[in-house]
Amino acid sequence: MKETKRWKTQREEFKIKNKRTKFRETIKLFTKKDWLFVLLTGGIYLCWNIAFKMATGTVGFFFQDIQTYTLAEFESVLLFAGIATILGALSIGIIMEKLGRIIAFIFSSIGATIAYLGLAFQGHPVFMVFIYYFMACFLGFLLVYIPEIFSTEKRGTATGLSLTLSRLGYVAGPLLGSVILKSLNATATAYMVLYLVAGIIALIPLLSLFLNKYEPKGKSLEKIQEETK
Repeated sequence: MKETKRWKTQREEFKIKNKRTKFRETIKLFTKKDWLFVLLTGGIYLCWNIAFKMATGTVGFFFQDIQTYTLAEFESVLLFAGIATILGALSIGIIMEKLGRIIAFIFSSIGATIAYLGLAFQGHPVFMVFIYYFMACFLGFLLVYIPEIFSTEKRGTATGLSLTLSRLGYVAGPLLGSVILKSLNATATAYMVLYLVAGIIALIPLLSLFLNKYEPKGKSLEKIQEETK
């Protein structure tokens, strides 16, 4: 695929500069609004990571130890969950293009929360499948929205900062999950509390809408850059 003119221009500028120098210069270009976007998107990504890791790291134990599924039965559920992630990634692209990024964000967050609550209070495997679907939708939204709202010269650095902040979730998610399960002796009640908390965490990102509701749907990168200054 052909690269865009804006990318080629930035690439040529990047080649003639030391990477550390380029990074420092890019950071200096960040405005207060850019830093707000980094914190907001990084925070949303962090919540996604925490909530999803609380599910993926525990559902095997939940279905086999609490729901008494055999390993083969659980792996069948996991197969459908894996297929759901593919469907989620595909469908969220359509939703973003047809209805907008913000609608896709709300759809993903609320959908994931409902799925977590269903798993917490009903324990049916269909809710696990929906968790994987909606969390894939959530990730699809993030991977489009984060790079889209930053200008070309800041895009790589800003996206990297947001992703770095989100990586805390790889530690916080499993740690929080283990604390809940251990404190309640890994009983059925413990898993109910675990998935209830995960559902609340998946819903928290919607609070960011009080600070940012910018919708880039149907707009060129140049137009987005001008509007987000």
